[in-house]
Amino acid sequence: MMLTIDEWARALAGVDVNRIGQAIEQLTKSSAKWPPSLPEFVAMCQGGNDPAHKHFLPAPPPKPADPELAKKSLDALRRLVRR
Repeated sequence: MMLTIDEWARALAGVDVNRIGQAIEQLTKSSAKWPPSLPEFVAMCQGGNDPAHKHFLPAPPPKPADPELAKKSLDALRRLVRR
């Protein structure tokens, strides 16, 4: 049993606790007959692209754009268009 707990702890070490909680909540509401494997659960927590996980947990919201980087990129594009 400890081996399994250690294995899951290592695999989930870098995953946000809120994402783990959301995945568990979605699992309790799902009609799945079996719990996910460790790789499946990690993918669910990370918003995996596997269609089988889409009904469990949505992808996290996008990060806000960096205004300084956006301005630099837009200026670079404008210079390219003017050529």
